[in-house]
This record gives sequence, structure tokens and C-alpha cells, in this order.
Amino acid sequence: MASKKPNQPPVPERIVDRHGNVYSKGKYLGRGGFARCYEFLDRQKHIYAAKAVAKCMLIKPGNREKMVQEVDIHKQLDHPHVVRLFVNLEDSENVYMLLELCSNRSMMEMQKRRGHVTEPEARYYMKQIVNGVAYLHDKLIIHRDLKLGNVFLDKHMVCKIGDFGLATKLSHKDERKDTVCGTPNYIAPEMLHRQKHSFEVDIWALGCILYTLLVGQPPFETTSLQTTYNRIKSNSYRLPSIVGVEATVLIRQLLHPEFKKRPTIHKVPSFRFWDGYCPESLPVACLTVAPKINNKLVCGGMAEQHVFAEPMDAKMVVNSVGGDHPQDAVSMLITHRETDKRVPKAYAIYLNHLIRVKLLDIWSQMQMEVDNQGLDAMAQNPDSEFETPRFAPPFFVTRWVDYSDKYGLGYQLADNSVGVLFNDGTKIMIDPAEVNLTYVERDGTEKYYKYNHAPDVHHKKIQLLSHFSEYMREQLLEASNKNIEPGADIARAPLLNYWFRLKTVIVLHLSNGIVQVNFFDDHMKFIFCPMVQALTVITHDRVMHTYHFDCLSKLCSNALMQRIRYCHALIQRLINHYSAPEMSPAEAYKIINS
Repeated sequence: MASKKPNQPPVPERIVDRHGNVYSKGKYLGRGGFARCYEFLDRQKHIYAAKAVAKCMLIKPGNREKMVQEVDIHKQLDHPHVVRLFVNLEDSENVYMLLELCSNRSMMEMQKRRGHVTEPEARYYMKQIVNGVAYLHDKLIIHRDLKLGNVFLDKHMVCKIGDFGLATKLSHKDERKDTVCGTPNYIAPEMLHRQKHSFEVDIWALGCILYTLLVGQPPFETTSLQTTYNRIKSNSYRLPSIVGVEATVLIRQLLHPEFKKRPTIHKVPSFRFWDGYCPESLPVACLTVAPKINNKLVCGGMAEQHVFAEPMDAKMVVNSVGGDHPQDAVSMLITHRETDKRVPKAYAIYLNHLIRVKLLDIWSQMQMEVDNQGLDAMAQNPDSEFETPRFAPPFFVTRWVDYSDKYGLGYQLADNSVGVLFNDGTKIMIDPAEVNLTYVERDGTEKYYKYNHAPDVHHKKIQLLSHFSEYMREQLLEASNKNIEPGADIARAPLLNYWFRLKTVIVLHLSNGIVQVNFFDDHMKFIFCPMVQALTVITHDRVMHTYHFDCLSKLCSNALMQRIRYCHALIQRLINHYSAPEMSPAEAYKIINS
């Protein structure tokens, strides 16, 4: 029988380092492995991400030595693309590492929300990760656990490699190690073959990361661990057509089954994949929505602007000019518009179908928890350490105003973008800086303008947008004290797709899949995110709590579960709204691709 894990002591409200510096505990950030993570503030109000490991978890032979090795390796690192370790200390019960705060969490959460990213975004992220790995390899350090979950994003969306728990330092560049370690989806074949390994295992992991970013899942992932290992050992994976030619070449070299034939880290930048367009920076909006990028920078000026949105379905994707990036459903619609008048309608029907699939996903994910009547005793006084704040939504509605008797619904998002869903089905949004304007036709076609250079035909709707924005700014409270860094010119915030209002609630459905239910009586908000399978509850005092769907019955009180069951029924109503199109999704797909 497996031994029960020891109860971990609480993380204290204050900790003191060897120099007498005091750090005060802030909000809970999450947990991973043995560690619990909190924000800690020093007297100058600098914020750190503190990793606390209970000493009772280090009693097992080898665990303390691994912790000491992790600290010894990490504290010697200082690079723009490596998480900084500022302070390490301990008290009678815990060991602490005070790390650089990466407020936009790890790339794993971003990938879960997005599915997959565009090639320009992948270049942006991978250039920084490669840069960080080159620094490590130059210092004779092999990370040995490179994966999206160990690459973090700071408030400026800069990549930082972290978690050196499995890292090792070589005594000389030709030394090879024999410890089998890593994460199943990213582990190199030489480890599985029990061969000695070196820097090449990190190169392999980079191939897995690039593949996952572009495709949406790791290259060898299956539901069976042994099958995954067999696929890794036989180098069995498939590159779908959405991956460009040069990206394919690079991935195949990084994932070469013979470790000696993989490129060294300093040869990776020589591949032609890097010649394609790479943005200098990315907005926080890219955590949840694909950016818009000027096509002149990518396709030689063929079009003024292109939305690098995720394709609606892998089967719908075709390669665009030069095969450098996937062409999304919006641009496909624009291409066909002049030749086939059925396309806008078909596109809208297919889009509705995909939205309905996402809503059904939320509904089914929640079904078991909603039916669970046996609530855990802990749910009456839940411990914040069982929450999952890393899955809190970057975007949700903080303010709204209903003028649907004349115009539509106005709303403000957490990043201070303001939008209106008009009664005629069109949408408009302005960014937080009130510079960049997005206009969406009824068929889903997105158009982008500078605020002062929009066509006259949109003048009335822009005026209404300004009135909505001014009213909400002056009259309404925000739903939460959460704030999002403003985006750049390429930011594409999610828009309101649909809403309905009852006596007790308003239900808001955003284009990134989020469903938000606001209760009128006590001002509680329930935000359901299907991509990360999480529910965020904003209480009447504007405090956020985020729970994974499979923990709801353990962590939520009876009163909260009653609300969740009601929300479950409201999501079913949303599903019904997107049902019964005039043509089937298969017919719509065929028209779009004809």
C-alpha cells in the first residue's frame, strides 16, 4: 500500500532572509510537484514568485540533494530569457526560492487557451527559448525538462525558462549523463533506449515545443504512456498540412531519431524557418486570441491586413503564399466572397457549428460534477491552495450596459477594451488606447481601422461606441480588481458573440469560448472557460477564485454548487441558440472549400 503524503505546514505570512530582509506573503499563485507558490513582497514593494517546499517532503532519500542541486544551478544564472532566482532561504518547516514573477503564467496555459499559434508567434516565442537554451548550454547546463509548462511569460510577454529541478551541469562538454528523467511527451529516445545523453535531449525538447505550438498537441502524445514511448522510440509522428515547409524542415531536424544528427543549439538559428516574419513584441491578448499582423510584412504586400487567427478546423486549412503561414477561415471567406455569394452564409453556419461544439464541451465537462451530490466536507471551508489561479481568464466582461431596445449591448473587457454587439448582428470594438478599431460584419468578416480613419459608413456606430464607453466609465463599477496590461497594434481582443438576459442573470458568450453568467442579486460572476476546463467565480467583493472543473464538487459549497447547476442549464440554452442551421456544417464546409 502506498504511503500517504505528509501534511504540509502552512506557508507563513512573513519570511526573513539571512540579511534580515522581510518578505510578506501575497496572493496564492498555484502548486506544482512538491512546491506551493505565493507572491511575496519586500519592503520596497518588489513582488517575487516564492516557491515553498515543505521540509517533510524532502525526507525521502535524494529529494533534498535534488533541491540543493536545483538551487546551486539556478542561482548562478542571469539571462533575459531565464527566470531569475533572487533569494533562497529556509526556516524550520520550509525551503523557499524567491523567483522573478512571470505574471502571464506559463506557455502551457497559453497553449491550452489557444490550441495552436501562428508561425509568426511561434518564431517570436522560439527565438527567445533558443536564446535561453544557448546560454544554458554555453554554461554546460542541460535543462532536461524543457516543455511549455516550464517556459514562463512575464508581464511584457517575454519568455523565461524556469524550473531547474531536473537540470544537470557537466564537468566538461563531452561528458554524458545516464539518468532517465523528463516529461513523457518531451523525453528523448536515447533516454528511453537507456543510452547516455547530453545537450541533444534539450534540442529534441525544442522540436516537441515547436510542434506543439504549431499543431496544438505534442508530436507523440497518446492516451497510453507505453504507446507514447513506443512512438518516440520509433520516431512515429505526423506533420499536418497547417505546418509550413520551413517549419517542417526544422522540426524534422530537431526531432531526428539519431541524437548525433540533431543540430547543436548554435546551429538552430541558421534554418530558413527564422527568415519569415517575426513580431518584435506580442500583446497580452495573444494569451487567448490570435493577433492581427500586417500582411505587407509577410506576403509582400498582397493585402493590407490579415488575421492570423487559428483555423476553424484542421481540415479547412490551406497553405498561403510561400507556405509560410496557415490561411484562416476569415481570409478564405474574403478570397471567395466575389465569386460565390453562398460563402458568407456557409461560413457563418460553420462558425456556429464550431461554437456549439465548444459549448457542448463545457456542458459535458461539467456534467459529472453537477450531478455529484456528495460534496466533500472541505467544500464548506475550502483551502485556497486547492484553487488553480493559473487558469483565471485573461479576458472577461467587467462592465456592461443594455441599450438593446434601440442599439445593442455595450461592454468593457478586463483589458479596458470597449465593444458593442449591435442588434443587427454587427460588432465593433476599440482598444484600451482608443486608437485601433475592429469592425465585424454579420458574416464574421473582421475589418481593422485606426479610430480617426474609419470609413464614413461606420460613423454612427463609432459614435454609439463612444457614448457606451463614456457611460460605463462614469457610471459603473468594474467587476474585478484584476487588471491586464494594454496590448499593442496587433492585439485582437475577444468580442461578444451572443447574450441574453433573464430576471436574475445576464449571460455573455465571448468569441474565445468563454461563457460568463452575472447574477443581479449579489453581483456574483461565474466565468466558464472550456479550453482550460476551469470556472472562475468573482465574489460580491470582487475577489477571484478559480477552480478546475473536476474539482468543483470538492471545493465548492452547497450554495455555490446550486448556482453552478443553474449555470449549467443556461449553457444548454446557449447550445440551443447555435443549433438547427438551414444547411449542415458538412455542406457549409464544402462550400467554403469549393
